[in-house]
Amino acid sequence: MNSNKRSRIRIVLLAMGAALTTISCAAMQAQYVAEVCTPSAAYAAGINDAKNRQDMKGNYAAGLSCPQFQASLNQSYAEGFRFALDKTVAGPDGRYPGYECRSSFGNKVCGYHCVQSMGTVLCAARPDQMCLQTDFGKMACGYGCAISQNTIKCAQRKNESCVADNFGNVKCGRNCRATPFGLRCDKRK
Repeated sequence: MNSNKRSRIRIVLLAMGAALTTISCAAMQAQYVAEVCTPSAAYAAGINDAKNRQDMKGNYAAGLSCPQFQASLNQSYAEGFRFALDKTVAGPDGRYPGYECRSSFGNKVCGYHCVQSMGTVLCAARPDQMCLQTDFGKMACGYGCAISQNTIKCAQRKNESCVADNFGNVKCGRNCRATPFGLRCDKRK
C-alpha cells in the first residue's frame, strides 16, 4: 500500500471517529436533559437538600444546562424542599436547617436563606421560603420567587408562585404560567 493511500485511510478513520464522538456527545447531552431537566428530578433534589439540612437554593436551575425549563424546575425544586421540610424535625434550639443571623453596618438580621447586597441583608421569615437577588442588588423573599431582568417578586402565600418572562415582567399568584398572550395567574376564590 502506498503512503498516499494510507494517508487517505487515516483521514477517513479520523473523520469517522470525530463523527462518532459528535454523535456520542449529542446522545449524552440528550440523556442528561432527559434525566436532569425534569420536574421530578428537581423535586427529588429539593427533597434531598432539605433532608440533608442544606439551604434551599434560590435558583436551583441556574446551574443546569436546561434554560428553557428554569421556572418549572425551580418551582418543582422548591415544592420538594418544602415537602421534606414539613417532615424535618427542628433542631434542639427550635430552629430548622438554614436559620442564620447576619450583620451589616451594625444591624443584625436573622432568618432563613439570607441574601446581602450593598450593605442590606434580607432573610426569609420561614424555612420554606426563599430569598433571591438580581444582578443589580434588588432582593425579595417569599414563596416561588422569580426574576426577569432587574424585576424580582415573591408570592406571599404558600400555595402561590411567580412566573417571569424575558421582558422584565413578573407575576405572582395561583397557578401562574407564561402564555403566548402574557403572564397569567388564576383568580383567587
